[in-house]
Amino acid sequence: MAVNRCLCHGVPFAAALATARAHGCATVAALQNFCALGTGCGLCVPYMQRALATGETDLPVLGSREMDLWTAMSGVVAEGRR
Repeated sequence: MAVNRCLCHGVPFAAALATARAHGCATVAALQNFCALGTGCGLCVPYMQRALATGETDLPVLGSREMDLWTAMSGVVAEGRR
């Protein structure tokens, strides 16, 4: 099973990645100036940061350790996660 979109807002990672590239966004925090991705529950934040870093948009389900790593790199604190 692949994770490929923000579930709260229905934003596909492929579309968000295209937006990020068009506007020079390197972090999810910067990308949020142009789309709502990651502004709901925040669970898509580490997936989108990985997409920004690798160009992948169909991502495997992340374990908690990997999720924490990518969240730390995202520039965004996911709601409900510290």
